Amino acid sequence: MSHELRQIIYTSTAASAIDDGMLLKLQAQCAQNNDPTGVTGFLLIHRDHFLQLLEGPSDAVAMIYAKIEADDRHTDVNLFSDIAITERAAPSWSMGVFQLDDDGEGDHPLVRLLETCLDWNALDPKAGEAVRAQLETRAAA
Repeated sequence: MSHELRQIIYTSTAASAIDDGMLLKLQAQCAQNNDPTGVTGFLLIHRDHFLQLLEGPSDAVAMIYAKIEADDRHTDVNLFSDIAITERAAPSWSMGVFQLDDDGEGDHPLVRLLETCLDWNALDPKAGEAVRAQLETRAAA
């Protein structure tokens, strides 16, 4: 396994409705897959949209992302950022899972959460703008 750290950020759309049971199962599955490989990150869910950040050993991140692309629980997988990193933006989360509600004010809820919980200095600068634009487009739909 590679010792180089890699970080990816992608968005996707749920193929079916998301309920609390699905969220619990998903979080348990992520922890089971990520803990042994050293992958950390988070999954943000708003309505039927996902945004996920994965980071860790390059080979492990590539393996997990390949599984994600083949997973039929979501569609429209869109990779925004894929970079080598020297430090993690979410080092303490094997996989934080957050479901967000609309509050009708200001930025998209996913953007606000990203801005408050991430070390933006550890992200690819272009990824933040691309993610913001994508989320705002989806929120307007």
